[in-house]
Amino acid sequence: VQSPCSSHSSRGSEYSLQKEVSELKGKVAALDQEIAQLESEEGFRVAELEERITLLLEYNDVKDARQVLLGRFSVLSGVTTKELYAEFGMILED
Repeated sequence: VQSPCSSHSSRGSEYSLQKEVSELKGKVAALDQEIAQLESEEGFRVAELEERITLLLEYNDVKDARQVLLGRFSVLSGVTTKELYAEFGMILED
């Protein structure tokens, strides 16, 4: 047997969850509309954007690995990383 208090509490909880689900569905609909607008007006395609993001992440991973290797090599060589960039013809800002 549930106490009246816990029954009231679970109804409030259920209402709160239903409200949250409704708000999330509204957000999904708004995002779907924004995606459709970007695709039609700007020529963006979700699949292309996802691939570009993946490629950028891979590129950044490679840059990070390069930085680690250059750092280790600079320590072993007794020169600065900046000097190694110049020696190998790399752009420091890259």
